[in-house]
Amino acid sequence: MDKRKWKSFRISQIVNFLAGPAVVVIIVMLLLNGLTNVASVNDTEGQRLLEESLQRSVVNCYAIEGAYPPTLDYLKEHYGITSR
Repeated sequence: MDKRKWKSFRISQIVNFLAGPAVVVIIVMLLLNGLTNVASVNDTEGQRLLEESLQRSVVNCYAIEGAYPPTLDYLKEHYGITSR
């Protein structure tokens, strides 16, 4: 082989050698990004559900007892609000 072909051959070998790991790294990065997004959505949804539950319990307490609950502990004890 002359110098030109040899140099081209070596570069293509290096590119082929690095292509596989590069693809794996990109896939892992995309998966981690997706997992981060799922966790963020899960946290947001959990907070929304907690807020709705608290609001329902406060309204129920007012409807049944004629007064808003004095504390969060009162809601936990009498209306089933739980913390994680």
